[in-house]
Amino acid sequence: TEMAVRVSGEALQIHGGYGYMRDSPVQRYFRDAKFGTVVEGTSEIQRLIISRRIGL
Repeated sequence: TEMAVRVSGEALQIHGGYGYMRDSPVQRYFRDAKFGTVVEGTSEIQRLIISRRIGL
């Protein structure tokens, strides 16, 4: 999730103003990536859940 946010954010920068337009698929990738952090939880929460499940 972190990488998706980072890469899509870079793509927005590369595409400039066009990247933020509704017609651009780049803005959709960025919104989906950011939404994933909300739904799936932050990376820290994911790490905590995984470490508990494997007994760390």
